[in-house]
Amino acid sequence: RPTLLVTRDQVPPQGFAYRRISWPSWRVPRVPDLWPTLRLRRQVEGLRPAVFYASQADLVPDPDTTPTVLKVYDLIPLHFPMRHPVARHLYGDYLRRIGRVRHIIVASQATADDLTAQLGVPAGRITIVPYGVPRPVAPEGPTPQTPYALYANSIEPHKNAGLAVDTIARVPHMRLVMTGMWSGRQLAELQRRAAELGASDRIDW
Repeated sequence: RPTLLVTRDQVPPQGFAYRRISWPSWRVPRVPDLWPTLRLRRQVEGLRPAVFYASQADLVPDPDTTPTVLKVYDLIPLHFPMRHPVARHLYGDYLRRIGRVRHIIVASQATADDLTAQLGVPAGRITIVPYGVPRPVAPEGPTPQTPYALYANSIEPHKNAGLAVDTIARVPHMRLVMTGMWSGRQLAELQRRAAELGASDRIDW
């Protein structure tokens, strides 16, 4: 079985060897946290594993010294470039390491195609493993009595949440229920858009 990396407050599952790592925190708002990249990669490389499974961008070690299998969720920042120079630098370093890892796991054909078209990763080094399906859950709280559409997502630009608001404004007999993790600024912009379209009274935030 693999040795797991866990943070100080995580309880490791039974039956696995594990190493505790100190996940640093960056308290400067709106500035990318560069410490995981600098500090945790050193910890990983110091373990000298036979193979390392990297489940996120912060933990991709030097592929030349640490054989790595990498999970790539998407290449969204390539299509929606980051504004902050530190974020751009860290993402550029991540992309360079993507091209040198042993193997890549993705959840969709779209991400696999992006890796090949955008970064030149051969298809033979990519495996598609779709996400699992969670167990059904019972609803909590009341549901609308009129027909409604559910948007359960973030409202980052690439999610195109504005399209949901635009659409519901054109369908007067329906409500829109929006739920997700949002920043106050993004939510305010979307609410202004709904008000301009006269759809505010039919959207549950």
